[in-house]
Order: sequence, then structure tokens, then C-alpha cells
Amino acid sequence: MILKRKKMVPKFKKDVVYEKLSAAIRSGVYAPGSRLPKELDFARELGVSFLTLRAALARLEEDGLIVRIPSKGTFVSDTVNGCSCPPEKGRVLLAIPDFSGDTAAENLFNRNLILGAVKQGYLSGYEIHPCCPSEVDVLLDDVVSGVIWDRPLPEESPRIIALASSGVPQVTVNRHLEGIPAVGCNYPAAIRQAMRYLRSIGHTYVALIDHAPESAAIFAERQEAFFEQLRFAGVEQAENYLIPICSCDSTPELTIARDLFRIPEITALIVSNVFMMQFHHYLKEMRIGVPRELSVILWGENRDFGQHTDYPYSILTEPRSAVGQSAIARIADYHRNATRDDSMRLFDAELLIRSGCALPRNWKQSAGL
Repeated sequence: MILKRKKMVPKFKKDVVYEKLSAAIRSGVYAPGSRLPKELDFARELGVSFLTLRAALARLEEDGLIVRIPSKGTFVSDTVNGCSCPPEKGRVLLAIPDFSGDTAAENLFNRNLILGAVKQGYLSGYEIHPCCPSEVDVLLDDVVSGVIWDRPLPEESPRIIALASSGVPQVTVNRHLEGIPAVGCNYPAAIRQAMRYLRSIGHTYVALIDHAPESAAIFAERQEAFFEQLRFAGVEQAENYLIPICSCDSTPELTIARDLFRIPEITALIVSNVFMMQFHHYLKEMRIGVPRELSVILWGENRDFGQHTDYPYSILTEPRSAVGQSAIARIADYHRNATRDDSMRLFDAELLIRSGCALPRNWKQSAGL
């Protein structure tokens, strides 16, 4: 009998370095909170090129194992293996509605917020403790320096207001309650940016797949910006081009299919990342090519669809890392000044154009392309 030799799949050197450093960090060779050597020195120590080391460090940062702080250096995350360094000024709770319990396993959307908070927390002397909103009351104690609420639901508003009245510093993310400082993405400006780009490459009829506007005021604000841009392009009855998905809808993919059949003239879509899986299922069932039949912009990222996946969709990203840093800075400002600035600080989104955006098919035909 002749035994077939198993084919060996070669590994890139950057992957070998990544695996080696990941194992060393997880096993405690590099302790939580410790600073790694300067990159040039570290590359020489490991016997690899500077670029190879940088590629490995980028993956470690994505995994939440290290934190890079400009002009300060690269540090092992305080939350590796559940360990944390003793806080200097106490803990800040980061309440995330869909937190999985494992920072390293979080989706990109949540992980970037956590990493931004950890970076600023290191500089400000706070330990960041991600948790579910339901855990906040249990975790509150004398050393909690504040609470950051990511996208709090309306039913959580009374609890947030009660904590504020008792003197607990708080910041909300992407939601604004009267009397509570807030940070977030400028949603209307982001939608205008995406719509202007689509219009600049020839798209007139664009649809938006999003949460039903009654879910939160912030959805209604960005949808009004969407309608405004359609009207600017001369589209009548702009409201017909919103495909709203209710939280109670058990079959959003069927809702998407039904509404897209209703507006066959569209040549481009902006799709909320929450509904991207159902929309992608619709494309596969209908055998619709991107960008051959449609141009697609993904609004926000998730584990399955984003910058690091192979899908061609362009991406409208929220600045989650910057938002996390700003939220911690606002907690620190409160402790320094003992005053409460309840304004909303907004950050611009970034539009990343990939192969999923192109001239409308009818333009290509008329131009003989």
C-alpha cells in the first residue's frame, strides 16, 4: 500500500511571528500592561524584518492582545486572559448591548470601541471593564469611576438618569439623553457623504435598507438626510426608497426582496450592517452581481462583512476607536473639573470605496462600455 504524503501548506513568516507572540502573550511571557520593545529593536530581537513584525503586530492589535498608543509605544492589553492591572483611578464600565463576554472574540464594531477606550484609559489611568448593560448595577462599587453606555435602548434611560442624579459620571454613545454627555458618529453627514459619491458616479435611484425609523430618533435623522439627497437629485417620493426593517420582523430577507421588487429602477443601495446577511442572501437567491447590476455600500462593519473580508462592497465606517477614546476623555474631564458638559461630540465617518461601486449599468450601455 502506498501512503500519500500530506501536502504541507507553507506559512508566511508574519504568521509564524504572530503565532509566536500570541502564545507568549497568552501564557504570560509578556505580562498584561507591559510595554513591548521598540519595533526596530523588537524586529532585530526576533530575527525578522521590520515589515514582517509590523504585520504580526497589526493582527495582535485586531485580536485585542496589544494596544498601540501614539508617541507612547505598544503595550500588552490589560484584559488578556481576564487579567487586569490594578487601576489607578478606578474602573470605567463599558456597557455594550451585544457584548459576548470575550473581548478578543468580539465583532469588529464592538472591538474597535473597546480598543479605543483601552488606549485612552491607559493614558488617563482607568481600567476599562466591558460588560452587558444588565451587569452594570451588579458591577457598580466604590472604585467605579464612570459608565459608558453604547447605543443604550430607550428602556434604559430611567436607569441612566437615576445614576446621573446620584453623581455617577456617564457618557452615552450614538444616543443623546438630556443632561448626559454623549459622543458618536455624525450619521446624517455620513449618509450625505455616501449619497454624494454615488451621485457623482451616475446613480440617481438609490435605496437604503435600515432600521424602522421609530426604533430610535438617530435612525430618523439619517433617513431624513437620505431623503434630502434623493430630492436634491430630482427623485420624487423619496420616502419610497427607504426599506425599513422592524425589530419584530422575523423574515427581513423577505421584506428586502418584496421592497426591491417594488422599486426595480434602483442602481445602488446603502445597507445597514445589521441586515447585511439577509441582503447578501437575497443577492445570491436572485443571482444579482455586484457591481454588475447593483452598487453596494455597507453602512458599518461586522464579523462577516467588512474591510478584512473578500466581499466587494464599499464600506461607510463609523469611527468607533475615536469614539471610545473620546468617551473616556469625557469621563476624565468630569473628574478633573467636577462639571458636566452634556453636549454631543460627533465624529465624521470614513467612506472606503472598493470594487462594489461602479457606474450604473444603463450608463455603461449608453456609453458602449
